[in-house]
Amino acid sequence: MQVRTQSISRAEGAFLDIDLEISQEMLPIAFEGYVFKDHLTLKGKLVNEGNRLYRLSATLHVNFEGACARCLEPVRTGLDIDIREIFAPAGHEYLERLSKQAEETHVPDESIYEYQGHIIDFEQAVRDNIVLALPPRIVCRSQCKGLCPTCGQNLNHKQCDCSVDNPDEKVKSPFDRLKELL
Repeated sequence: MQVRTQSISRAEGAFLDIDLEISQEMLPIAFEGYVFKDHLTLKGKLVNEGNRLYRLSATLHVNFEGACARCLEPVRTGLDIDIREIFAPAGHEYLERLSKQAEETHVPDESIYEYQGHIIDFEQAVRDNIVLALPPRIVCRSQCKGLCPTCGQNLNHKQCDCSVDNPDEKVKSPFDRLKELL
């Protein structure tokens, strides 16, 4: 995920078109509860902003799979993530000024990424944007009925008789053993 900037380094406003296909081997991402599918795609522009600063404006497309938060069935979905990041050379005065500003205002500066020489590596920026964009939970559909709290039956497939047969009587649940352990 590295891009050489030599061709646009001398002219402010010069840009490179970015069209990358990122495999799982290139960017191993582990996010609890999600499995990334297919290749990720990054399309956009890297623009020379002058003073050795570069701005990445791109869209990252990600396909992933996770368990429904209600019924635990697998859900496959995708996201289009807008990425807007600045890259500055290591030790650049812009980075130093922003770091000083962050210390004074107690607001961390997380949107500036460093590069070395004429090579910009998008890996950390892509990874950070994915982690921030992933939903904390996903559901298979808005009408998902979830699992029966008594017997664990997926109520989307079959209605159980737990609450109908014994509305007032405590039914022995397979999850009762977990309650005892807690």
